[in-house]
Amino acid sequence: MDRRHTSLRTHRREFLAACGVGAATIAGCSRLRADSKPNVAWTVDGSNVPYSWPVLVDGTLYVGTRGGQLKAIDTETGSVSWSAYIAEDLFVTPAVDDSRIYVGYHDFSAFATDGTESWTTTLEWGSLVHGPNPSVLVDDSVIVGTRNGYLYSLATDDGTVEWETQMGERRPTPYAVIDDGVLVGDESGTIAAIDPADASVRWERTVSVDPERSGDPYLTVNGDAAYVSGTSIQRLDLETGDSVWTVDDADRTFTSPAPANDTVYVTGSDLAAEKNEDLSRPGYICALDAETGDQRWREPLESSAYRPAARDDGRVYVGDVSEQFYSFDADGSERWTVSVDGNVVNRPALEGDRIYFGTGQGTTYALEES
Repeated sequence: MDRRHTSLRTHRREFLAACGVGAATIAGCSRLRADSKPNVAWTVDGSNVPYSWPVLVDGTLYVGTRGGQLKAIDTETGSVSWSAYIAEDLFVTPAVDDSRIYVGYHDFSAFATDGTESWTTTLEWGSLVHGPNPSVLVDDSVIVGTRNGYLYSLATDDGTVEWETQMGERRPTPYAVIDDGVLVGDESGTIAAIDPADASVRWERTVSVDPERSGDPYLTVNGDAAYVSGTSIQRLDLETGDSVWTVDDADRTFTSPAPANDTVYVTGSDLAAEKNEDLSRPGYICALDAETGDQRWREPLESSAYRPAARDDGRVYVGDVSEQFYSFDADGSERWTVSVDGNVVNRPALEGDRIYFGTGQGTTYALEES
């Protein structure tokens, strides 16, 4: 464990040259606040880059790494309680309940909370979908998507295959559990609500996502709505799958939405920069009204950013590829910015006054707000 210090950036590169960068497309200048910078509670250093989203359950942070390790980190001390080798690159985020951690790549395994392997099941139809949502838990089952179009339901107690179904040629990603169902999507923009008992489809919709521009759609559920983003961001009604509203921007792409109360926070990047793989060009974060989709505010970021996380009080956190990590208030005012040792592309985990995230240099951070 390495106790490093971050530096507070009260001005982002001379405040983006007084907001001159992207002035035609970025509305307004940031409203800076004088909030105290967060303390670094601990860092865990390692050569294995955290690939998965961090999952926080009962005082333990679970992280998958490029080196194929699943790590369990004690959130109080930052010490690694245990680790297990899963595959060469562990792109997938584990699913966790009170007694087990479920994760895999070519095979799918369950581990007890002390790191003991409970069971392993070989999936006949390919490796797991890469990304943050390869599996979700529904009652006593775990729903798993594979890269060649199959969806599995496994029993959580022993890994027995309860059913399997082919969802099409594209890779299905189980996103979230809803009332009496599971939302599944793929990179073509198809979103389906399925019955977890037998995989029957309740409804299916195709959202405006172009895989040439944005890859898999990002989907987050909050209350009675699902928010899907890609080349647009849409709110879907969970009962019917109907679109409630859509926000389009021909020049930008949207990333994973983070709803909190009556607001949806989403980050975006310049489409031309994304096509040229120039992720260092300015990005932005914006807040949308959850009921109407109307934009409440939008603020510039130094570079492309991906997956914000928000608290119930509207405080929002996000990292970017220029090694900056930001916090904004509910009104769009910037609370603080800290420099970290690498890019931050995965959604942070939040608990109490702590913020947990990993960087492209292999460091896992725990920041603590005063």
